[in-house]
Amino acid sequence: LIGGTLAPSPAAVNASYAEAKQKTTAAYALVEKAKQPVTVPTDEAIQKFYDEAKAKFEAHTADATKPAPDPLILSEEKRAVRYVIINLPVAPPTSPSPQPEDTSALPEDQQKAKAEEFKKKVEEHTAAMVARAEAMKTYETDRKALLTKADAISSDLASEDRGARPFDEIVKASGLEALLSDSFTAAAPPEDLKAEAPLVTEIFQSPNDPTLPHTLQTSKGYGIFEIAKIEPPALLPLDQVKTKISEKLAADALADALKAAATTARTSMAEAVKAGKSFIEAATAAGLTAVEVPAYTKDKPPTALPNQNVIIEAAAELNPGEISTPREVPEGLLLVTTLKRELPKDPKMDEDKKGMANELTEGAEGGFLPTYSPLFEAWFKAHRKETSSRLTPEA
Repeated sequence: LIGGTLAPSPAAVNASYAEAKQKTTAAYALVEKAKQPVTVPTDEAIQKFYDEAKAKFEAHTADATKPAPDPLILSEEKRAVRYVIINLPVAPPTSPSPQPEDTSALPEDQQKAKAEEFKKKVEEHTAAMVARAEAMKTYETDRKALLTKADAISSDLASEDRGARPFDEIVKASGLEALLSDSFTAAAPPEDLKAEAPLVTEIFQSPNDPTLPHTLQTSKGYGIFEIAKIEPPALLPLDQVKTKISEKLAADALADALKAAATTARTSMAEAVKAGKSFIEAATAAGLTAVEVPAYTKDKPPTALPNQNVIIEAAAELNPGEISTPREVPEGLLLVTTLKRELPKDPKMDEDKKGMANELTEGAEGGFLPTYSPLFEAWFKAHRKETSSRLTPEA
């Protein structure tokens, strides 16, 4: 496929150098979630939420184009599937070759004993390797047979000539037995599917088409299924969801209070900074505690810093003196500022820039980076679509 190289411009090299070498000094203040007022929802508020959600559920049931209701008031969707799990055999294990010990410092009689012991280990290892070679023949034969069956089943299910042949019949034609599950939720699949999370996810993301087969690689082989039945979520009575609704309303109230507190603090701090106060002074005046982050670079980020990635990401988007919008962290909302950003003088600057220019021109492994090719993208998409619909044996 078409590829090539393009030398970076001096501006690109300078930008890469500055990004890697510049030192940033930041600071942050936390608007704590724990300091916000706790709201206990009233029974009236809970009833109102339930009634509104119920009305949405009824409207959506009558007309699927209407907004979907809050899943909080609904039972979990259940699905039943016809399926077959094809677990491939496991290759016989290998054993490491025995290694001789250094016996040069031992007496002659012990050297002979060690030599005999090593000879016995070599003979046992050789016998084990011969036995494994025979076991490998059986393994490869069994594996190939199962892969052939899996390929035949998945191909016949998807064939245009399938007609009315049921799933069970097609599976049975390959000498295997299809299973029919009871209806289950995504959180409680049948025992033989519990270890196959991607397969369960695929089952619940599949369209409701009983003639549409699905083949998915599993941790031990392949799973092939068709949807047998879908039981949509049903409306639950208020007494079964009251606690969940109360928790949601309380959480929403806390989030609103936290956002309001952070917005108020940010506004007052921005005005104080504009009037000449430092970020630390402005935060203190707003009732917050500010923490300064020592100067860091991209290659040497700060250590032992709570919410480090959030702070670094926010600071990178700011000009010195600006205060970020509130950033969500587990403890509450962070207000971040960039105090200063400087590029230290370095006698090796020209040398480093030359090295960066080479890195931008060549790949990380020393090979050339291909330029963007629409031809390659089209090939890749077609190839991915083609191969995803086929069952291919593992190497």
